[in-house]
Amino acid sequence: MEYEKKFGKKKNLKVIPNPLRIEIPKKIVSHKQRPMKIVTVGRLEEGKQPLFALKAFEKILVSVPDATLEIYGTGSLEREIREYISKKGLEDRIFLKGFESDLSKIYSDAAVMLLPTKRETFGLVILEAFAYGVPVVVFSTTFGVDDLIDSGVDGFVVPQKDIDEMAKKAAFLLLNPKIRDEFAANGRKKAGMYTYEKVMPRYFDLIRQVSPVDIDRVELKRNFFKRLDVPQPLLDYITSNYDKEEIETIFTILEKDTLARIVDGRPMLYNEVLIKKYNIPQELFIIE
Repeated sequence: MEYEKKFGKKKNLKVIPNPLRIEIPKKIVSHKQRPMKIVTVGRLEEGKQPLFALKAFEKILVSVPDATLEIYGTGSLEREIREYISKKGLEDRIFLKGFESDLSKIYSDAAVMLLPTKRETFGLVILEAFAYGVPVVVFSTTFGVDDLIDSGVDGFVVPQKDIDEMAKKAAFLLLNPKIRDEFAANGRKKAGMYTYEKVMPRYFDLIRQVSPVDIDRVELKRNFFKRLDVPQPLLDYITSNYDKEEIETIFTILEKDTLARIVDGRPMLYNEVLIKKYNIPQELFIIE
């Protein structure tokens, strides 16, 4: 750990990762059925070095001519990236997809993700790719990615700015779907170690150790939903009609499986389990 290198080991030092805030898909598409689709995800800013992904992709095309690259994200480098694509005549190979909140559209059929970042404090984007079984090829950084990826097991970590090595590892994965499936299984297993249910109790335990304040998990989650603009009548109904254990279960279902819909011209949330199993009135899901 970089901190320990600089300051030595500390007994009062605790390291707790960020939780993965998505549900890991139960099933994924085998890599034998996936197209030669490479993705890169992140802000189009200097710190993320997206142009390195384009340069690595050009080298990948030498050995994998049917590969494509989809770039997800927005930022100040977008114009420069478009000009680069046009200059190289790669409009039919590289596609700027902008911001996309539905991760399944990004990862469900992706073969490899390139992450040419200069720095990364943690790298949730890696865990999101792992959740969908996508191996990641990434530049080494001081923090984050080197701790998340086991090189040669669920992805590859290559030296910073080494475009040739990034292209070499990505091409190797593209040409070996069986190995990609092995990496995918390993990555999904690792993503499972960082779920909200596994990580957050570590935060609560640490707070209890250092603070006399008792943490009300129900109230904590309720405040979280308020910030997400979950309808107040829905929250009031849940907390008034169920015991604490049931509320925790319901809040977990609400967070994981709720969809936004337009019904009769009105925006509302929809959660089939809560409406049918717990008999929560559907009108409470309407967003005012």
